Amino acid sequence: MKEVSENKRLFGLDLLRILSIVLVVSVHFFHNTEFYYNSITGLSMRIQLGIRNFCMSCVPLFIMITGFLNNKKDYNKKFFKGLLNILIIWLFYSVIELIILGIKDGNLFALDLKAVIYKISSFNACNYSWYIEMFFGLYLMTPILNRAYESFDDKSKKIVTALSILLTIIPIFTNEMFDSIFHIPSYWTGIYIIAYYFCGKSIAFFNPKYNKLNLIMLIVLVCIIGLFPLNNKMPEYESLLIFIQSNLLFLLLYNVNINNKIVRKIANFFSNISLDIYLASSLIDVFVYEYLYKFVTNSSQQIIIIYFPITVFASFFISSLYACVRKLLVRIR
Repeated sequence: MKEVSENKRLFGLDLLRILSIVLVVSVHFFHNTEFYYNSITGLSMRIQLGIRNFCMSCVPLFIMITGFLNNKKDYNKKFFKGLLNILIIWLFYSVIELIILGIKDGNLFALDLKAVIYKISSFNACNYSWYIEMFFGLYLMTPILNRAYESFDDKSKKIVTALSILLTIIPIFTNEMFDSIFHIPSYWTGIYIIAYYFCGKSIAFFNPKYNKLNLIMLIVLVCIIGLFPLNNKMPEYESLLIFIQSNLLFLLLYNVNINNKIVRKIANFFSNISLDIYLASSLIDVFVYEYLYKFVTNSSQQIIIIYFPITVFASFFISSLYACVRKLLVRIR
């Protein structure tokens, strides 16, 4: 099988990055409103659950893109420089957020140097830093994962991908489905990231092609099923529902190609600043949602959801401008 070079620019992956960052900004709408404090009853909350579930493919898609592209990573100067660049970008947004929120809350000068170092090093200075903390470890492990994967023949590659799914994704679904009746080991569910990573690698290696209409129909079916979660538990990144949905979305878009130069340039631009938009939105969301609740007199979740499109757009647009400022002030090569 012919693997895709990580140096080859694929429009489909740019498209997936853009979709992922839009979904990230969207899913944060539910974290920044009262969605999780409301029971899923009535049409409005059921629709919100559906939107939220669809948006939960954001992080899995990013990890799958990483697995798809990072097929030649090795421990060398270029490898560690790439990690350093990511950490510099994260540090920029962490320091700015710490300063601005410190001024806003009036406690900036209450923080001593020790407290500042701890907030940054514990990934708490930027509110959305958990992804960087996770990605830091995944990035360092990529050469190990790659060599392990590439050492197998085609059949074994499929087996190792299936086993990673069996160990990390399947247990939660199975144990919820057969609650108090049957239980399979779920110790490894915390490393579900590996399953998504290997799925991305498998798609890059085997380059599967499916009928787009069939994939869309399956995505719609999964979204409908998600409206009625098992034991009223909302699906998370490691759930089978989100796993299937994320893989279907990836298969739908990864090999899409458009030759229009303007469209490709726009896609390349937003794809290149997707990480920046994610980190920038941590600070921007503080002000966007504060303004939203001041603007909307009736702040019930059934009313707030009406402002979902404009709120997500505002967060995305302002975060993109903030990202452009970072690129001007701190240049990464």
